[in-house]
Amino acid sequence: MASTYHFSSVPVPAGCSASAHYDYISREGKYSPERTGENDIITEEYGNMPDWAAGKPSEFWAAAERFGRSNGRSYREINVALQNELSLSDNMELVREFINESGIADEHAYYYSIHARMTADNKQQNIHAHIMFNEKIIEPDRPLNRYDYFRRYAENDEGRPTSGYRTSKKHSSKEGILADRQLWEKLINQKFRERDIDERVSAKSLKAQREELLAQGRTEEAELLNRTPAPH
Repeated sequence: MASTYHFSSVPVPAGCSASAHYDYISREGKYSPERTGENDIITEEYGNMPDWAAGKPSEFWAAAERFGRSNGRSYREINVALQNELSLSDNMELVREFINESGIADEHAYYYSIHARMTADNKQQNIHAHIMFNEKIIEPDRPLNRYDYFRRYAENDEGRPTSGYRTSKKHSSKEGILADRQLWEKLINQKFRERDIDERVSAKSLKAQREELLAQGRTEEAELLNRTPAPH
């Protein structure tokens, strides 16, 4: 098994700075290479930005922070480890495939960046992606301004929407997060097979994988998993 499976999905409540986090993962503002002396951002992309933030995702996250409901969420971040066994173009393709197949590309305004830097022991790259998206479900035929975009969804007596967009629960439920984890596993292993690479990852915990191997009598392989998960 490859040792680089990492997938986390974290909701970020209103009150936390969406702008500051965007600056961090996009390496802008105080996190820019000019200020830090480091440049580990490999590539970045975004999609479904409304007209008032077209070409400027920073404007979108600033509005999410300013106009988002006090008890709502500014964004959800999915953080994934990419694979040193794959090329940069393959890793970039993995992220795009995940965004498309998970439904993020169809329903949400999103931004992602890929970072890569050498590990502390200088033996391999720590290459990973940050996927930041707002959980409001966009309606292309009903564009909203930056204030109404983040309001609670409401309808009039005739059932017509009067404000806001619905908030998706697809990526926030236990089942949804598990489905996203399994999708990421599937995409990586599919790419390994395409490239004829004899590696596999698993979305299951090391403990669960070890128990399965022991049940099959594969004790030597199970012992390799008797360890503490590596920190991301």
